Amino acid sequence: MKTHAKTLKSAVALFAFAFLANTATAQFPGTPYIVPQQKEPEVPPVDVGDIASSNYHWVGAFWRWNQTAERLIRWRNPSGIKWEAHVIHGKDFIRLDKQMTKDPNVGWLPGNENTNDAGVLNGNDETNFDNNTNYRLPTTAGTAVDGTGTIYFRIGLTDNLGNSTSAPRYGVVHLTHGDTLLAANRHDIYIRQGEEPDILYPTRDEAVAFSPYNLTDPNHWTVTGSTGVPNVANNPNINATTGAAFVDYPTQAGAYFVWSYNRAFHPVNPVNGFTLGTWYQDYVSPPGTPNPNGVSDTWDSGAMDVCPGSYRYPTDNASQSTSEMRRSLYKIPQPGTDISTGTNNGFLFGYYADGFFDRRRIKTSPSFAPVSTVSYDNANPANAINVNIAYLGVLFYNDDGTIVDRPYRSLFFPATGSRLGNANGSLGGNGNQGNYLSSSTVGTATNTDLNLAWTMFTGGNGSTAAAQTNQNRHVKREASSVRCVRP
Repeated sequence: MKTHAKTLKSAVALFAFAFLANTATAQFPGTPYIVPQQKEPEVPPVDVGDIASSNYHWVGAFWRWNQTAERLIRWRNPSGIKWEAHVIHGKDFIRLDKQMTKDPNVGWLPGNENTNDAGVLNGNDETNFDNNTNYRLPTTAGTAVDGTGTIYFRIGLTDNLGNSTSAPRYGVVHLTHGDTLLAANRHDIYIRQGEEPDILYPTRDEAVAFSPYNLTDPNHWTVTGSTGVPNVANNPNINATTGAAFVDYPTQAGAYFVWSYNRAFHPVNPVNGFTLGTWYQDYVSPPGTPNPNGVSDTWDSGAMDVCPGSYRYPTDNASQSTSEMRRSLYKIPQPGTDISTGTNNGFLFGYYADGFFDRRRIKTSPSFAPVSTVSYDNANPANAINVNIAYLGVLFYNDDGTIVDRPYRSLFFPATGSRLGNANGSLGGNGNQGNYLSSSTVGTATNTDLNLAWTMFTGGNGSTAAAQTNQNRHVKREASSVRCVRP
């Protein structure tokens, strides 16, 4: 009897041990189900040497309507403190994981420092990239990841939109590291799926839908001569009837355009020895009369607007109440030339993961702005990759979560700088600021401001990564970027 009692006691103890050991993975009647904890795969060391001195962070990520594959987020974390990223808006379609990309040609991987990103797969490559399961997040991916040391994770989406004209959908991924009470250790990454133009502030009068892409030469400077060779013939006039073309990714610079002059200037070699002279500074003809260079000082949309199809240039003026640019982009539109800061006015300055920028090594810009640029060969300005040069930039966002129709909208503008309009065709500001033309002239027939056009300046402070933008008067002879709108 004692033997049997001892055996029974041992059996009960064994059962109790087994029960406790398995409550995390087994479901018993009347007990709560505990989801098994899946161990994240170990991530190989991530190279962040190219951004070791950067103060910029990732401010957003972008997919076209039919894209879902990985966007790569990486950041240094020298103290090795814990970091966390989780989806706070868009949990129905945004997924995160820490698996290393399987593309061996990604430009920032160790060993690819001097390859100029040769062979890297891009987000718009449907066959080899977006439709390849190697680059899609698995169905087991969740909405949160964490780790210690270097920050690295992938963002992917669950499914496509209906078609290319479907309204975009949006979300937010929140990244923290270290002491989360410090604002500098908290970052929002704004997610956008869909290339259809959208209105950032849909309830406002004068607000218009901006394209997510800059304009460029439809032939990518290949019709005459070698790509990027600095001569006038290789920087073509754009027919205002057919219009220019959109770039392939939101971060790409595209061409520089002079106000009311349709030549598409190359983004790296914008023509040496070619100047528009002083014709914007010294008007000798009545307003509206072509000057000796054949360019009018007043806007003619039929002859000067190079936006394709139903698109056009946006308008601007000194009023925060009637300007399309101010009403469409700023949380708190400012009058005149007042400078807005991003902290309270709905914009951030930093990197944008669009399937192009995030897959390349980040370099110094042609204007010597460090850790700002990809797809740039400074040793060979005529290299074909320079046509697709891309930059960090400003992301405008609407953080009003109460909008019933698609809250947390966002729109990115790369920091393209401008062609300075002088005889040597030099560039200025790229990698630090973006200059975006409106169709609005500043002056009238009675003053000298006819040489100025209203232009949006977007930029960041490299020492703090603080964003600031403003609408200002800019000399028309300098070539800047164009971002079209569709009313």
